[in-house]
Amino acid sequence: MNQGNVSETMVGGYVQMALNTTTDVTAGLNYRVDDAISPYVGLKIGDFTFGASYDVNSSKLGKLVSGTNGFDLSLMYTDSKKQKGYFKCPRY
Repeated sequence: MNQGNVSETMVGGYVQMALNTTTDVTAGLNYRVDDAISPYVGLKIGDFTFGASYDVNSSKLGKLVSGTNGFDLSLMYTDSKKQKGYFKCPRY
């Protein structure tokens, strides 16, 4: 991602498991190159996804300054009536 003359690169992955026909659980990990690691967990119930992640700073700044880590909560709504087919790609 670029913003002005600053850029960042992230890589990551996740696993998603169906608990039943309307509920999925998701877990994943992202790495922001030379900056942070972010584990993620989520629960999708119907059209709503509830998520939580924790940004663990791994850069030199994080070692010098306290309070650089961050906890995030998310709530997402996806209208399943508009999605077609079996495979439905999650959005973050």
